[in-house]
Amino acid sequence: MAIRPWARQMQAEVERLPETLATLRESADNIRQVSDDLLGVAASLRRVTEALDAAGLAETTDVMKRSSEALRHSAASMESIQQSFVDANEAFFAGLSKLPGADLLNPFRRPR
Repeated sequence: MAIRPWARQMQAEVERLPETLATLRESADNIRQVSDDLLGVAASLRRVTEALDAAGLAETTDVMKRSSEALRHSAASMESIQQSFVDANEAFFAGLSKLPGADLLNPFRRPR
């Protein structure tokens, strides 16, 4: 029967689902931490830039401002990546819920 290989494959996927979700959560936490760290670095660079500006080092200040902007952009990208993990997780569950036998996956769903 064609349904048995599919059922075995789905069983294997469901068995790996908790580990996969734990990895996604850990990745999201790591991305959040990196984002927070980058925001701190950007704030530090801003303070250094202001101090250099006050000391009259305009060229160095310009370089620091560009570096700070690049770090802010990186931090925004990290937030976007984190949201992508959340979206992928939701899309994954939405797709699984449409499959035959999806009611077997209810123990693995997040409460809403």
